[in-house]
Amino acid sequence: MDTQIAVQTKNLSKEFDGKAVLNRLEIKVAQGEIYGILGVNGAGKTTLLKLIAGLLEPTEGGAYVFGENSWKQRNKVLQNIGSLIEVPYFYEHLSASQNLSIHLEYMGVSADIDKALSHVGLPDVGNKPVSKFSLGMRQRLGIARSIIHRPKVLLLDEPINGLDPVAIREMRELFISLKNEGMTILLSSHILSEVEQTVERVVVIANGTLIEVANMEELKNTHQNNLENYLIGKMRGGKYND
Repeated sequence: MDTQIAVQTKNLSKEFDGKAVLNRLEIKVAQGEIYGILGVNGAGKTTLLKLIAGLLEPTEGGAYVFGENSWKQRNKVLQNIGSLIEVPYFYEHLSASQNLSIHLEYMGVSADIDKALSHVGLPDVGNKPVSKFSLGMRQRLGIARSIIHRPKVLLLDEPINGLDPVAIREMRELFISLKNEGMTILLSSHILSEVEQTVERVVVIANGTLIEVANMEELKNTHQNNLENYLIGKMRGGKYND
């Protein structure tokens, strides 16, 4: 496999109780790229991220991170991955710093916890119990946990959920800075305007099927006045009237 490809899926399919959630999905994500995943609720976005992270076994095909099979070699793959998938869970009675310390111990690495908290806009709250955190603070802490061990690939499922406009901008700037440092980011979001400003390429999934893969700048140029309508149409299954 091309060493410049950070994440790849081949004929990737997943069924739950006989119902197809992903159908022979094939994508390639270049190293150092921010890759957007678009789709309505139930399209298969979260399932795709879980398969890449090795948290689910594919029904058919496979997902690969730097050439390693995510399911068959998941312990090795997890060393290169940071993830925020669905609602982040923490030890509520412990502080933010203690939660991050447990994560670092699990990963077998060391890092500057205070720096990581500051990085996501949570300075001076390291000793505060997570039970006192707002939804936005929890989301920030989840992002801190996903990047503190400096993974090569970052998987983010609705990462700006619960954040105010100022925090959303800060997170966008953080993701772009991480990308500039060489990190590969796969980001799913239902906020189209944010995807437009953040990602370099976008994949649209509808009913578990790949509808389109495109360069975001090219989409902006082609659909200058109706990009949102175009993407919504694709998310609904490819039906679009200009």
